[in-house]
Amino acid sequence: MESVHACGLPLSLRRRLAAEQLESRKLLAVCVVTVIDGELVLASDNDANQIAIVLGAAADEFILRSAATDFGSGPGVAHSVQGVTGDVTVLMGDADDVLEVGELDHALSLPTDNSLAS
Repeated sequence: MESVHACGLPLSLRRRLAAEQLESRKLLAVCVVTVIDGELVLASDNDANQIAIVLGAAADEFILRSAATDFGSGPGVAHSVQGVTGDVTVLMGDADDVLEVGELDHALSLPTDNSLAS
C-alpha cells in the first residue's frame, strides 16, 4: 500500500518545490540629462553617484564624466551636452553623492531637497 500524506494525497502525487539560483544583477547609477530652454538639468537616482561637470570646447557645451553613472551611453562614457545657455541645476538623490564642478560660466543650482524632482 502506498504512503499517504497528511493532506490525503499519495506521496507520489505531491509536488516537490525546487529553487534555482539566478545570475547576479547589478543596477548601475543612472542620471537623466536634459536641456530645457537653455538650462542644463541633471537628475540622478538614489544611488551614490560621482559626477564631474566641466566646460566643453564650445561656449554652450558641457562634458559630464563618471566612472559608474550611466548618462545614456553606458557607465564610464563621457557625455557631451550642447545648447546650454542658461543655468545648471543638479538634483541628486538621497545617497552619498559627489559632484565635481570645473570652471563654469553659468549659475549652478543645487536644491537641498528633491522638491523639483518628481
